[in-house]
Amino acid sequence: MKNILPVISFLVLLIALVPSCRKSVVNKEDKFNDYLPLKVGAKYKYEYTVIYSYGASNGSIKKGECTWNFISMSVDTPFVYKVEQTFTGYYILWYNPDSVVHKDSTHIENEISTLNFTGLDNGKIDFSFDIPYWNHDNLTFERFIQSERTDTCFTFYRPFNRGCLRKNVGITSLDYTTGGNNVSRVQWVLIEGPTY
Repeated sequence: MKNILPVISFLVLLIALVPSCRKSVVNKEDKFNDYLPLKVGAKYKYEYTVIYSYGASNGSIKKGECTWNFISMSVDTPFVYKVEQTFTGYYILWYNPDSVVHKDSTHIENEISTLNFTGLDNGKIDFSFDIPYWNHDNLTFERFIQSERTDTCFTFYRPFNRGCLRKNVGITSLDYTTGGNNVSRVQWVLIEGPTY
């Protein structure tokens, strides 16, 4: 009986400590949030603007709404999520021959392009998208951010390139400009989503 008492005391102490250890791990994980959830079948709707300019007063603007539809995920790593972007809105071309501004506009209905989100080994996501003149570009985001905030906003490369991510939602706004003599700018502002 004397030998069993220390064993029972040890077991009672162990049982008392296990829940407290488990609780501290859960609290730490609660702050480690997914700010860029990726899931096949997710749909988002954005206000979408693309501006391209070259020279002093020549360029174009595409403005309207687009829908993102996450249509597939690759089988092999790194996991690549393919997104079908469907755009409806207007394309306006402006140009200035002989110092007189001319404008041509076209209504666009259901124009389809492709975006990709690639999961990197370090927990980051590479976002690849189309942009005028350069054909495509890409940005890298932190996916998991240890934060109490619902929204996390950031700048990248240049002060006027900025965006916001929302916990368990994804990209709520993105404004990206690149170029020199030829300048391209693309903007997304979330209207709704994700829906499944």
